Amino acid sequence: MINHENDSGIEETNALAKEELGGENSALIPSEEADQIANQDEGRDSRFSTDLRILEALLFATSEPVTEHMISERLNSGADIPALLEELKTVYKGRGVELLQASGRWSFRTAPDISDRLKLEKFVPRKLSRAAIETLAII
Repeated sequence: MINHENDSGIEETNALAKEELGGENSALIPSEEADQIANQDEGRDSRFSTDLRILEALLFATSEPVTEHMISERLNSGADIPALLEELKTVYKGRGVELLQASGRWSFRTAPDISDRLKLEKFVPRKLSRAAIETLAII
């Protein structure tokens, strides 16, 4: 069953919207064009997501830091590399690895606040002195 009590409220809202938009003949985007714009945005988001994934894989796979030029050679043409790098930097901020730029090159590095926990004690073999060898021989 349709409730017609709220129809006057809807009509008032529509009238206010028309007034704010400049009246009946205001330039509104046709429905078809709005759908087309939405689809373009969806495609753009999809390309951005794909480019972001490729960039992330590239940075993890390389042993050396990479330049934006090297990145552009591997991404889709027209990719917004600075925006992608900033997005990736934001994603990894505060995590175990961070995206850093040094001398115009980008790479993932261990977060500075935890790097001391990743240092391994390196065993350095030492030769025993002659006196130490004689002492051990007696024991």
